[in-house]
Amino acid sequence: MQYTETFWNQVLFAHFLLLSRLGIITSEVILIVDYKEEKCKKDKDDPYCFGTKEGKTKHKTLVFSVISNGLHQVIANYKIYKRQDKPPLFENVLDQLRAHDFTVKHALLDRCFYRKRILTMFLTRKITVIMPGRKCTQTKQMIEKYVMGTGKRYCKGTMKLKYVKGKGNVYLWFDVLLVAKRKHPLYKIKKEYRKKVLTLDEASRRIFPLIVLLASPKGITRLRGNESYIRDLYRLRWNIEIAFREMNKLGFSFRVQGRDAQLGILGAKSLLYNVGQVQRHHLRKNNPQERALELDEFLGKTCIRRNVEYVPSSEKMMLVII
Repeated sequence: MQYTETFWNQVLFAHFLLLSRLGIITSEVILIVDYKEEKCKKDKDDPYCFGTKEGKTKHKTLVFSVISNGLHQVIANYKIYKRQDKPPLFENVLDQLRAHDFTVKHALLDRCFYRKRILTMFLTRKITVIMPGRKCTQTKQMIEKYVMGTGKRYCKGTMKLKYVKGKGNVYLWFDVLLVAKRKHPLYKIKKEYRKKVLTLDEASRRIFPLIVLLASPKGITRLRGNESYIRDLYRLRWNIEIAFREMNKLGFSFRVQGRDAQLGILGAKSLLYNVGQVQRHHLRKNNPQERALELDEFLGKTCIRRNVEYVPSSEKMMLVII
């Protein structure tokens, strides 16, 4: 069971390479990273058990996925133990992608990855990062001033990295862009506040800050003029949330308490999700007006809506791994 993580990550990446060889995806990818949490029994001696309250303890899995040519695919799952150093896991995935000539154009992260080593790593590799800003007094004031019409939509943010003797503090600089939450256009929020339809607090809750760490000379190089593009780009991060929701429909993993057994089930679900996404991609490409293929429908007994041109046989998968 100790090889569960390695086995499934090899299978998932082999399937990803197969898509590349078939020309289904391109060499340019958008990286999405998030945690998947699953319930576990409280066990203070279990290094993988997070939480202290019975019924709320969790196992955490760090999930890496990518979008290429409009297709979302999970490529790696790592079980996380307490006080684990996370940046090496990021390095492993980025090195693997680079070794196979994939270029990561953007990284879409959640707020929990607001860490010095993670952001500096992406900056060093010239990968632009888009992620929510911290919930703090400064961002709250920025949003309120913007709603009231006394502040701007843009500002600069900093993260203190280290102190250098003789030079002082070294900072990481990034841009901050205010964007509206889904279904709430910015102009409408400000308009309703002026008309007193919304209170300042209600209007502020419909807006959140995005951190944009511009690190690549290609793609996004400035905020102004790209506001809508950046907002829509970040919304692609919800693909991983949708993937988790789809995998949860497959059920039964909550009954398994062993950490490696749980990870193995997630690996199998990830592969099923990936194959289902390819089938859905084919159907949408052949007929954009056709109803989207659901994962449970894909896994059902009927094969009417499956694409027979794409069948990842075990022989093909092994050739890619080798």
